[in-house]
Amino acid sequence: VIGDRALADRAEVVASLGAAIIRALQAGSVAACGKHFPGHGDTSVDSHEALPIVQHERRRLDAVELVPFARAVRERVATIMTAHVMVPAIDEHHVASFSPAIVGVLKSTLGFDGVVISDDLGMKAVSATTPLPDAAVAAPTARRKIQELARPTSSGTASQR
Repeated sequence: VIGDRALADRAEVVASLGAAIIRALQAGSVAACGKHFPGHGDTSVDSHEALPIVQHERRRLDAVELVPFARAVRERVATIMTAHVMVPAIDEHHVASFSPAIVGVLKSTLGFDGVVISDDLGMKAVSATTPLPDAAVAAPTARRKIQELARPTSSGTASQR
């Protein structure tokens, strides 16, 4: 789903390029954001439309999906955005954005101490099953500090306000 929005198709290359971007942005006093934790590139469903499931075992997640995030943490990235995906290998009951277990991997396992941001709570991966007030309460419960909500315009596209 991420497709050509990804920096590369190999985790090590993504990690290296991402690290360079983080260093450049933050050297210029811009808070960089790693996204979409714990990985969204290897799904076929767009979370704007439905809830994707990352069907990999934990070994694969550690070896591929989490590699760029581990590097971003070592580079002291300021923020990381969670993905609206299900990752049964880590938490089979909660969407990543609302999962204390998944945020625990980011904070405890990878050692991230920056700001965790949810992706847009209005995306159908969340809004199709969770009313906005419930989503807004669930995100901080998962140790999230900032929630995002993009408002639709009359054309139906998202507009940041």
